[in-house]
Amino acid sequence: MNGKFMSALLCGAFSVAVAPVCASGQSIDPTVEVTRDYEGRLMEVHKPLQVMPVPDSLQRFDLEFGYSIYDSPYKGTFDFSPVLTDMAPSKSVYDGKRLLLRLGAGYPLQPVFDFVWSPGFKGRFRMSVYASHRSYVGRYRSMGPVSSDGTVVFDDPSLSKYGGSRDDRRIYSGYDMETRAGVDGSVMWNGGRLSFDVGYYGIAARDTLLARNYDAVDASVRVMSDEGADRAFVYDAALTYRYGRDRSRLPQGEESSGEQVFRLDASLGPVFSEYSRALLDIDFNCAEYAAAGGEFAGDLSLAPRYVYARNRWNLDLGVRFALTMHNIPAGGASMYGLTRGQFIYPDVRIGFAAVREYMNIYLSAGGGNRIDTWSDLLRHNHRFSMSGLTGLPLGNTEERISARLGLEGNIASRFTYDLSAGYSNFANARFDSVVMTAAGIPAYAPAYSSCGMFRADLDMGWESGPVSADASMSYIHTDVAQGLFAPASLSGYVNLEYNWKKRVSVGADCGFATARHGSIMLADGTLNAAEIPGYADLGVTFEYRTARGFSVWLHGGNLIGMTVQEVPLYAGPGINFTAGICLNL
Repeated sequence: MNGKFMSALLCGAFSVAVAPVCASGQSIDPTVEVTRDYEGRLMEVHKPLQVMPVPDSLQRFDLEFGYSIYDSPYKGTFDFSPVLTDMAPSKSVYDGKRLLLRLGAGYPLQPVFDFVWSPGFKGRFRMSVYASHRSYVGRYRSMGPVSSDGTVVFDDPSLSKYGGSRDDRRIYSGYDMETRAGVDGSVMWNGGRLSFDVGYYGIAARDTLLARNYDAVDASVRVMSDEGADRAFVYDAALTYRYGRDRSRLPQGEESSGEQVFRLDASLGPVFSEYSRALLDIDFNCAEYAAAGGEFAGDLSLAPRYVYARNRWNLDLGVRFALTMHNIPAGGASMYGLTRGQFIYPDVRIGFAAVREYMNIYLSAGGGNRIDTWSDLLRHNHRFSMSGLTGLPLGNTEERISARLGLEGNIASRFTYDLSAGYSNFANARFDSVVMTAAGIPAYAPAYSSCGMFRADLDMGWESGPVSADASMSYIHTDVAQGLFAPASLSGYVNLEYNWKKRVSVGADCGFATARHGSIMLADGTLNAAEIPGYADLGVTFEYRTARGFSVWLHGGNLIGMTVQEVPLYAGPGINFTAGICLNL
């Protein structure tokens, strides 16, 4: 047996003693689609490990309400999506009242609720009240293993349809819910802006074994300077804080734990000219758990950078110094296992405009570390339980080095593209795994492993008259330890839409992923080859605007009826429909 795999799996994957017998619901993304996404300059580049420094909710002030009437069904099978760096919000272009109300439900029941109200304030103060809810209530598929030529396949075809009596434990009822609500705002002055966000985040889930309620209060504040021509010093700093409480009920008893997460992100430095500046990035993260005797873990990094942008060149040259922190209180049950890291990482981004306004070449090199939190695990899998853990469920992602080369631009301002490829070497990264308990029940568990990863991404978009389309595809190859489930080799989505006179729109979307391969650890410690089948999640959308600001909409999802497992052992019910109304004033 592979020694590297046993070390990683015994520390994480074989740490679960109980888990839900049956599969849970669809993965639900609760994000309120009411704000413009961060906009990076075309020359900026991808950096897989860097985390967006400020929550999207802090930029909910220039509300354009370019919403999607239904969330994209594809959310990825692996959480290594690259993000743009050095992002700044666009200046507000609206100075009045806005109201968005979206309601929907379907079969199976899956309520959709979005609400945003921005009162019209005169002057430089902006404020919004927002709320969002996504949930699924109904029957779920069981994901019992099926043997096929010696390989365990987590997709029992005999259970692919509804049916069976209420006594049939393979098909059961449950729910999976996520809710956000809060208030955000900003105040501007000559030279800068201060923004804030105070809100609630909650998870509620239930199946045959587990009933969970996670409730958290979030608070964020950010202050930043503007980009005035006469500015000699720039700054951008954000503080975020979360207090969360997780309560779970299982057959053997109740679990309860508290979590505090603190984050500081700052970038500041002198401006030498309109072309160059020197910056120092400061990133600090800390998570503290009272249930583990006051245990905490954190990471700190400092990155001095020199930024130069002129003519065709955009240079961002720096180096990152980073370390991790961790205490193990006396008598406390440790939740963390952290790798120390290598302390120094490159932090370089280079862009060149090969054809001005049409084609850009970019290159990046980076690395660093990031701790996981209990919130991170719950966001990935709402039904994960710590009951009976014998190992360390929490750790950190440690990226020794990464390099990425890309090409992006547009053709005739109608077709846009972004093609990039790169390699990353991880000393520690979180993966999915499955173990078989003593009772013969397959159970999900997170596990950490070192690996190398090659990744290529292609994003495309087309817009011409009433027709628009976009697509995203990723190819991933990794040498992760035997037994852990690697991400799908090929995954992505395609979306097409036709809009007739801005009154009637019809569309089709399809998220897809190839099979994921790994092994399942049996109760006696032996390994058996396992597979999570690939899928194609086909959907259709229809929207009719009856009057200014009012529309009715319908979405059909998973029309092929395949088993979509974004997390092993947990899948939605198959074909589904959701209908609703939207008021956008």
